[in-house]
Amino acid sequence: MRPLFLKEWIKLRGRLAAIVLGCATFHVYFAMVLRRKFTLEHAEMVFYQVGRIGQNTIADFEYVPLVIGALLAFMQFAPEVARGHLRLSLHLPIATNRLILFHVAAGTAVLAVLFALNAAALAVIVGAWFPVEFVTSALSAAAPWMVAGIAAYFGGVAAMLEPHAIRRVAWLVVTAAVGALCHLSARPGAYHDAISGLVVLALLFVPAVPWVARRFRGGDGTIPGVGRPVAIVLFVTVCALMAPIATSTLFDAQREETQIFFSPVSRTFVFREHLHDHEFRHATREGQELDRRTFQTLLPFIYNRDMEVWGLLPVTIGGRAFDRRALTAERMIFELKPRDLADRRVDIAVHPLLESEPGQARLQFPEDIFRFSADRIEFLNVDTLAVDEETTRIFTDALKELGFAFPPRLVEGRATILKPFDDGYLVVDANGVVFHVKRAQGRPRIVRTPIPADLAIRSIQIVENAQRRFMGLLLTRDGRLFLIGREDYRLLPMPTQGYDPDTMDYRLIMNPVAPTAAWSNSAGARAAALTPDLTPFDFYARAAPERRRGWGELVVRAFIPFEIRLEARGGDRLEWLFAAGPGSAWALSLCLAAIIAAADRRRTSRREYFLEIGLTMAAGVFGLIAARLTGPARPNRRV
Repeated sequence: MRPLFLKEWIKLRGRLAAIVLGCATFHVYFAMVLRRKFTLEHAEMVFYQVGRIGQNTIADFEYVPLVIGALLAFMQFAPEVARGHLRLSLHLPIATNRLILFHVAAGTAVLAVLFALNAAALAVIVGAWFPVEFVTSALSAAAPWMVAGIAAYFGGVAAMLEPHAIRRVAWLVVTAAVGALCHLSARPGAYHDAISGLVVLALLFVPAVPWVARRFRGGDGTIPGVGRPVAIVLFVTVCALMAPIATSTLFDAQREETQIFFSPVSRTFVFREHLHDHEFRHATREGQELDRRTFQTLLPFIYNRDMEVWGLLPVTIGGRAFDRRALTAERMIFELKPRDLADRRVDIAVHPLLESEPGQARLQFPEDIFRFSADRIEFLNVDTLAVDEETTRIFTDALKELGFAFPPRLVEGRATILKPFDDGYLVVDANGVVFHVKRAQGRPRIVRTPIPADLAIRSIQIVENAQRRFMGLLLTRDGRLFLIGREDYRLLPMPTQGYDPDTMDYRLIMNPVAPTAAWSNSAGARAAALTPDLTPFDFYARAAPERRRGWGELVVRAFIPFEIRLEARGGDRLEWLFAAGPGSAWALSLCLAAIIAAADRRRTSRREYFLEIGLTMAAGVFGLIAARLTGPARPNRRV
C-alpha cells in the first residue's frame, strides 16, 4: 500500500497546493469583505441584518465546497483514466475493490482535511466579529454545501470510471441533482431537519464507486455485491426527488389563495378566488357575482385609498361617517403565518433590547445585545463582544426576584426600529411562566404576567400597533389561538375551527364595525365574522377552485408512482415529504417494462427480465429506469 500512497501523493501534491492557495485567497477576501461591512455600517445594524433579517454572512462560500469536491475527483482520476494508467494498475495482484477503495479513501481523507480547514477558517473569521451563536449558525449554513462537495467528489469519480457514455451522463445528472438539493436555501439552519437525509444520499455514492470500477475493468451490471443495489436505490430516490420539481416547473402555475372577508357595508361574506392565469372571481357568499370595483367598495377599511380616488369617501357605516384617515386609523391587522412560528423559524438566539422610552421620535438599536444562558441573561457589547457585567447583573437580579426559572423556553419580540413604539419581549421561562421584559431609561422593567403557565405555548407573535390595544397573538401546542391584551395580558380566544398552524395563514382584520378572522391555505379558506367585542357570530368556509389540468400533465403524472419532496412548507426549515401517486402508475409502468423487454429480448436475459419486472412493481417507472441504467450494457445470452 505504501507505493500506492506515494503515487497518490506525488500526483496530487502540486494540485492540492493550488487548491489550498485558492481557499486561502478566498478566506482573505471573505475577511476583508466582513471587515468592510463593519466599517461601512454600525455594528448594531450588522447584527440586526444577520441575526434578525437572516442575512447569510458566508453566502460567498456557497459553491466553494462543490468546486473543491469536483476538482479533487477530476484531478485524482481524470489523468488515470485518460492515459490508461488506471486500467493498467487493475492488472496488479490486488483486488479491484481494494485498489479503488484505496484511491477513494485517499481522496476522501484529503477532502475531509480541506473541508475541516475551511470550516476552521470560517469559524475564526466569523468569531472575530460575532459571538459563538453566529459562528454555529454560519457552520450550520455551510454543512449542506459540504455535503454537496462530498456528492460532487464521489459522483464525479463514478462518472469518470463509468465506461459507457449514456450511463456516465446519468451519473453526472444524479450528482447534479443531489448537489442542487443541497443548495435549495442559503438561510442558516434551514437544513437542520433535513441534513441527515442529504448525508445518506451522498454516502450512497460510496459503495457504488467500486462497482462502477469493476465495470470499468470489463465487467457488467451483473457483478455480485452491494454496489448495484445501492446504485438502484440512489437512482430511484433521485428520480422521486426530481419528478415533483420537473412537473411543477412544466405544469404548475402560481396561484393565489382564496381570500374571505366579512363586509361591514353589506353585512355578508365576500370572497376573491384565483381561477387561472390572470382571471379572478369576486362574489358574495350567496353567489352574487361582483366586479372588482364593487368588491373593493364593500371593504372600505381595506381599500380606502382606491375609494378616495373614486370619490366615494366619506362612507357611512352603521350610522357613523368615515373618511380615509378614520378608516386607516381604525384598522388593525394581526397575522400569523407558518413561517412566523417559533419552531419553524431559524433564529439566532441573540437579541437587541431596545430602549422603550428613548426620549426622541425614533427608536434606535442599542449598543448591546442579550442572550440567555443556563443561569442568567447576558448583555454583550456589539463592538467588543465583551459581556457587560453590570447590565447583566441588574437584569438577572430583576428576573430572579420575580421567580424567573432559567433557561427560558421561548423568547419572542420584534427586533426592529421600524415600528411606532417598542414593547420589549415576552419570555416563557423553564416552568412555562410568561414574563414581559422591557428596558426603560436603561433600567429593567419586568412584569410577571398572569398568563397561565400550563398553556403549553408554541409561539407568540408580537404586534406593536399604534392603537396599543393588544400585544399580539399567542398559539398553544394544541392549536388554540389567543389575542393578548396589552394592559392586563388578558387572553381572548380566537375562532380556529379547521385551522392548521403548520400550513395555514391566519389573519385578524380589526375594525370598529365588523372584525373578521380568516385562515387559508392552497386547499381553501375559512372565516369568522366577529362583533366589536370579538365574539364570533357567523362562519363561512370555501374550498379553492379546482385547477385545470392539460392532457400533457395528466399523462406525465399517470406514470409517477410516488414523489419525495424537500421543501419548507411555509417556514424556514426544510423537511422531507412523501406523497404516493395514482395506482395506475404501477400498471402503466409494468406495461412499459414488458414492451421494452419484448423489443429488447435479444439483449435481455431471463434474470434481468424478471429483475426489471420486480423493480417496476416495487418502484414503478423509477425502478425500470434504475434497472436499465445499472444492468448489463452488452448482450447477454438467454439462460
